[in-house]
Amino acid sequence: LGSGGYGAVYRGSFEGGKIAVKAMFETGMNNMMSATAARMLRKEALILCSLNHPNIIRVFGTVPEKGWLVMELCEGGSLDELLRDHDVALDSREKARLAKETATGVAYLHMKDVSIVHGDMKAANVLLTNRRVVKLCDFGMAEAKDRGRGGRVAMTVAWSAPELFKGKQKTFASDVYALGMTLWQIFERQEPFGAMPEAAFVNQCLAGVRPDIFAVTPATAKKLIGMSWAGNPSSRPRAAAVACAL
Repeated sequence: LGSGGYGAVYRGSFEGGKIAVKAMFETGMNNMMSATAARMLRKEALILCSLNHPNIIRVFGTVPEKGWLVMELCEGGSLDELLRDHDVALDSREKARLAKETATGVAYLHMKDVSIVHGDMKAANVLLTNRRVVKLCDFGMAEAKDRGRGGRVAMTVAWSAPELFKGKQKTFASDVYALGMTLWQIFERQEPFGAMPEAAFVNQCLAGVRPDIFAVTPATAKKLIGMSWAGNPSSRPRAAAVACAL
């Protein structure tokens, strides 16, 4: 179904039902998982098993010795794939629904009794069911808010808030910045900053430059995206406020 730096996702079946299996790549002489991959798998499993929301991917269990994470199957692919496929028409109502469900999933993570920073919010980490219900996934970089330690962090550059380039830790506010970039993706159907070199993008981001928002994006969404991109983290809205306003 797809692959990334640490593993691949396969379609499977269990007791007559369809499932997805995220398998971490094996490495080294004894075909053992790398320590980083194993740590990310354990973290993702622990986080996902504690979550229960219609816009969060559901996890059924793990097979630790094989490096497998068993999840619900989302046959609609990723939101990123949908947005890139310009043969598929998406009207303004459908875009607004996808945006609202994505924001609602982030808002759930930020609730007081959940308190999870996703840490890698982008359209590629949003899956869709065959009815295009949004399911946030890929929690390998997620952190419980009270466990953050600061310092350098792994990140996807174009979706990263400016403070992260200064070595600050990921927070709810940096998630909201990334959410704003993801909402821009949904309405504009483009990738932020296109093919701009990474070094140039970092300088532009720190200088306050953001992608252009064109007329295809509704006025309410434009305002929310602009607020989410604020250079000052404390000026960004909460994810719940974004979800409510969409």
